[in-house]
This record gives sequence, structure tokens and C-alpha cells, in this order.
Amino acid sequence: MISDTSDHNQWTVCVALPFAKLVPGGLKSGAKLYCNFYRGAPSGLDRLAWVPTFSPGFHDVSRLAEVVIE
Repeated sequence: MISDTSDHNQWTVCVALPFAKLVPGGLKSGAKLYCNFYRGAPSGLDRLAWVPTFSPGFHDVSRLAEVVIE
């Protein structure tokens, strides 16, 4: 985690992923990734997603968003 700015009404997290170590050969500009980001409350009742899956789980790969590397 690079940074975490939180208060009782909102939160922001910045994360750096070492793609050069995770992906053989690294990632070039224009490469596409498919992902989603989720937040769950400790109670398990409050779940938010960048791209909602509209299903109880978060494993629906058809709902992943396309992200283009710059």
C-alpha cells in the first residue's frame, strides 16, 4: 500500500503493483488488464465494488473492467 486516506465518510487507497515481477516481461504501454476492486465491511453486510457484479459473490469474471496500462 502506498497511502491510505480515511475518515468516517470516505476512504482512498493507493496501491502500487510490481508488474515487472508479477508478469514475465512486465507490461508495456497499451497492455490490457481485467480487474475489479471490492470493499467489504467487517460485518459482511456492506459490500461495494468498482463494477458491481449484481450477484452474491465477486467471482463473476464477465463483470471485470478493462484497464489499459499507460
